[in-house]
Amino acid sequence: MGLLQFDMLPLWKTVKRKTVNDRGSIVMSEKVSLDKKVWAAQKYIQGDKSAITLGGMLGVNRVTIMRWAKTYQVKGENGLRRKRGIRYIKRNPAYLKSLKENAAKDYLSGKGSQKDICKKYKIRSRHALQNWIKVYHSHGELKGNTGGSYTTKARKTTEAERIEIALACITGGRNYGETAVKYAVSYQQVYTWVKKYEKLGEAGLEDRRGQRTAQQEPRTELERLRIENEKLKRQLYIAETEVNLLKKVKELERRDAWDK
Repeated sequence: MGLLQFDMLPLWKTVKRKTVNDRGSIVMSEKVSLDKKVWAAQKYIQGDKSAITLGGMLGVNRVTIMRWAKTYQVKGENGLRRKRGIRYIKRNPAYLKSLKENAAKDYLSGKGSQKDICKKYKIRSRHALQNWIKVYHSHGELKGNTGGSYTTKARKTTEAERIEIALACITGGRNYGETAVKYAVSYQQVYTWVKKYEKLGEAGLEDRRGQRTAQQEPRTELERLRIENEKLKRQLYIAETEVNLLKKVKELERRDAWDK
């Protein structure tokens, strides 16, 4: 039976045992065949039918339909096959160290949302990706195979390095994650240094542990002017970006009008 034929199957032919669907109604259910799982996953992914509708047809709840669709997107048809004769103990999947690092780098570099990165690298849990990003931010070590990771102490930096990193982040569009990767420091370090530099200048990036932040003040007029200059550069960068974007939009509108 082809997959498209399931569209016309009456409910009593697709289900056998009683269960409760998302509408609170009692329906019949059975162990769903592979073909029906694939069909349901495709219909849900394509937006042809809702998870509730599909669940009602197959005697399962909407969460099951959504899980099938996610598995199908990541692993294909094989991911929906029933494992027979073997009792599996649920455990965390293992990922290579290189995969963890590449996934974290891609997210920090703005190459996609967490959902996009999980789909690209076939990561089952978004929570796992978030942990890897956190460890990578803090310059920790991502271990392979076991699925684990651990953080290390933040890298020590000199005052000159902190100033360079803060300025690079400000002039580079405030991409904290990308700056952190480039200079091998944590996201939090970059964020903190930028805020201190904007408020206190180079004096804010000195190693002055033991002093309260409120007691630290910019020490020279040159520092104040330097901060103001960086802010003006940033404002100019934003203005130029907006102008270029507006030009692009108008160009596209002209093309659309011409095509009509």
